[in-house]
Amino acid sequence: PAKCFHCEQGRKSRKENLSGTLADSFVNCHFCIPACIDSIGNYRTFKKKIIDEPAIHRTNQTYKNKTKYKNIFFIRLPNYETMESYFKTKSIFNLIAKWKWHLLIITVVAAILGYVFSCPYFIHPKFKSSATLYPANIICHSDESESEQMLQILTSNDIMFKIIEKYDLYTHYAIDSTLKGSLDKMVGYYNDNVIIEKTPNDAVKITVCDEDPQIAADMVNSIIEFYDNLVLEVEAIKSREILRIYTNAANEKAHVIDSLSAIMKKYGTEYGMIDLSSQARALSEASANGRGDANAIINNWNEYRADFVKTDSLLNATIGRYNKDMEVCDDARRDMNKQQTYSHIISKPYVADKKFYPVRWIITLLCGIGGCLIGIIAIAIIEGCRKPKEEVGTQD
Repeated sequence: PAKCFHCEQGRKSRKENLSGTLADSFVNCHFCIPACIDSIGNYRTFKKKIIDEPAIHRTNQTYKNKTKYKNIFFIRLPNYETMESYFKTKSIFNLIAKWKWHLLIITVVAAILGYVFSCPYFIHPKFKSSATLYPANIICHSDESESEQMLQILTSNDIMFKIIEKYDLYTHYAIDSTLKGSLDKMVGYYNDNVIIEKTPNDAVKITVCDEDPQIAADMVNSIIEFYDNLVLEVEAIKSREILRIYTNAANEKAHVIDSLSAIMKKYGTEYGMIDLSSQARALSEASANGRGDANAIINNWNEYRADFVKTDSLLNATIGRYNKDMEVCDDARRDMNKQQTYSHIISKPYVADKKFYPVRWIITLLCGIGGCLIGIIAIAIIEGCRKPKEEVGTQD
């Protein structure tokens, strides 16, 4: 029989305590024993080979005469009474074994109740419909990506309120709109049933849950439709602003062009100054032939040439800027009146034919486990109340 070689109080061996358990045979030992209890309850010692080292042999000559195998693994077993005082494992298992049929009945009844109360009569089933889409034709206004911008627009209040209004969600969710806090409650229901998130592949997924599968699919389509309309409306507003700004600028340039054109017309009608490069040869020939009007025109060119060139250059530059403004106005007018979508639908929503909530087997399992735990706690309380009464009866 194995004995403790360190504790003077642990001289009780397994052979001396055959009536008790294996753990009870070491109940008085608070130190190490050269043994352990394996997974099947057998008592055995561990042996490990010791490598002969000259330094160790020189320090103690007696080691040379000893075997190469020594019992060097000392498994420290805790005091059974200390361990039992902390965990009460033996008492718990004894309690479960004593009340096993009661616990089994409680677990089965709780599972049956969970299965019954998870039926559609008590918990209305919900159906899910979803769509996956990528952004298209979007102009990013900041450092965010197109998908992030799309996500911000889809989760905007404008789309939420349009969905609430179109499907009359106050009536659908049985919310009284006249009560205080009804809007906050409505927003909470909407956020619980409408989930818009970004996927790892940089796409956007729209998921709608509802008791009516057709409404769930229609709401997904409506969210996409309202998204396209909202983006189109925002761009139309910006295009209308650009059209107004550049139209005003073009009108101002048109007035300048009219004024400069009137001056250039005066140079042509009163002073005969049209284009120096084209008039120079003809005026030279006319002056050589003795025509007096040609000499008058030449004198006008000599006197007003600088002003003519300046006015002509300013007129041409103003006309160029006016043409660019009119091009911008045409683009803005086209964007303001265009009709296009801003999403590529990769996965279209469909009407679900199977509910996703509630999952009855999970509810049944959790109810069974919860019933079992509650039963154990209740039985422990009952046993705890009985024990003091029994101790009082024993003392009497």
